[in-house]
Order: sequence, then C-alpha cells, then structure tokens
Amino acid sequence: MIQKSQPDRILRPVAAARMLGVGKTKFYDLAKSKNFPRAVILGARARGYLERELDAWLTAQPRA
Repeated sequence: MIQKSQPDRILRPVAAARMLGVGKTKFYDLAKSKNFPRAVILGARARGYLERELDAWLTAQPRA
C-alpha cells in the first residue's frame, strides 16, 4: 500500500505558541534562541514555522 506524505504545515506564530503551550511573548523569546527552528518567510511581513520542526524541537527539550 502506498502512503501519501502529508505536506508540511506552516504555523503562524500565534498558532505555533498555542501548539507549544506558551504565550506570544514567551514564544518570541524562544524564537530568538539559537536552537529554536528558524522561521519560514511567507511574505514581506509574514512568518511561519514548520510544524514538524516545532514538534522535533519540543520533543528534544528536557522534561521538568
């Protein structure tokens, strides 16, 4: 059986923050760190984040 690969979902910052369980301010602080996934440029003033990269980053974080 052939499986279709799902296209990469791009999440805007608010949706990405919701996925990570943080607020906007904390999300933007995280986005400034070196090991956080880089934003995808969608337009002159629009950025997004690949859902699979955010998921991988979240999985790699140590548990508290």
